[in-house]
Amino acid sequence: TPFTWTRTGEDADFVVGEEKGLWSDNFARESDQLLLQCDAAAIDERELGATTLRFHYNRVAFGTEELKLDSLATITGVVRELQIPREAMGRGDLKFLAAIGAFLGWRAVLFSVFAGSLLGSIVGLVTLVIGKRVWSAKLPFGPYLAAGALVWMFFGEALIGWYMGMLEP
Repeated sequence: TPFTWTRTGEDADFVVGEEKGLWSDNFARESDQLLLQCDAAAIDERELGATTLRFHYNRVAFGTEELKLDSLATITGVVRELQIPREAMGRGDLKFLAAIGAFLGWRAVLFSVFAGSLLGSIVGLVTLVIGKRVWSAKLPFGPYLAAGALVWMFFGEALIGWYMGMLEP
């Protein structure tokens, strides 16, 4: 699939196949990056051949080189695979878990993560099976953490007692 990165003032246009967007839309955090496995690539008319381009918001790395995007005009090529590595859990989820811990205790945090993961997995699989969601769709974790915290508030101690009772011979 052909791709182009073209500087346009303070930002850049990024086009992959038929998809066009602003460069800045791809980077919400400093740690965000794009990995392009390229069959061919060129940076400002410099042919690179088959390579992996590792883009950060302000720089691109390939092989042992790293270039600032401010000094470049265009990057073009043919991409075989595009990866967008992201953290599985955002900072909002961590702050929410901190609030759960502050108000309900550390055991509530562990329970909420487990119960939220279980509930989110069930909902995700059910919506996938009935066709309401595609495999690659994002599933927000916050609502399931909240549900896990609510279950802890009303039934947590009883559920832990029941589970521990099942483990006794």
